[in-house]
Amino acid sequence: METSGIETPVGLFGENLTLEGVDLSATLVGERWRIGSALLEVAQPRLPCYKLGIRMGDRLFPKKFLAAERSGAYFRVIEEGDVGAGDAAVVISRPSHGVTLRTMTRALRDPRAAAALQQVRGLPEFWMDVADG
Repeated sequence: METSGIETPVGLFGENLTLEGVDLSATLVGERWRIGSALLEVAQPRLPCYKLGIRMGDRLFPKKFLAAERSGAYFRVIEEGDVGAGDAAVVISRPSHGVTLRTMTRALRDPRAAAALQQVRGLPEFWMDVADG
């Protein structure tokens, strides 16, 4: 696969689950997904670190990656299960707060987006600090 002139083989970004055709940045924090027999919950965006810059040979790459707002997601495992190639990802519940992973990444530089995080229960400590400004 190639994105913006960069060859992106599976696993380049350290992912352990790849979904085609899903805009993870538009998912709501707290959405629950059934994939295979596992139940997962969208927890937070995956933020790039300096190691990605090293891997890509560009120390500015993490900032560029974050600016693209396609950072991926961390999921909580609610129910363990088996996930296999070709399993459908089915959203089984959505919270009503409207806070997406994109909102969370924007909250790092936008106080209004940061304030929106206060609507979300169970945020990791880092994101609660972002929400508090």
